[in-house]
Amino acid sequence: MSNQGMFSFLYSPSREVVINGQTEALGELDLICSLNGDLVLGEVKSGSPVKAEYQRFQELVIRLRPQRAIGFVPQEYLAQAQSFFEPLRVEVEKHSISVSLFTLPSF
Repeated sequence: MSNQGMFSFLYSPSREVVINGQTEALGELDLICSLNGDLVLGEVKSGSPVKAEYQRFQELVIRLRPQRAIGFVPQEYLAQAQSFFEPLRVEVEKHSISVSLFTLPSF
């Protein structure tokens, strides 16, 4: 039995994050996912990335402490997104959170 792999994936797109007992949302996440038992939080951009949005995402990630934080951005904005995503990566990896940035497919 131990050599058989397990795979589970549950997700919810675009949700307001509220901590129990609070009435005001901490912010909004574009992706909340459970992948094989790991919590994954994601930020998705369909256009030009905005530095303040990545900073807000960083604050949520540090507060919620998922196992992974991921970002998605169109290929044409990858260089700009990397400049915003790098400070996020440095900070959240201090909390043993894995970080990845991906490009969205072009259609």
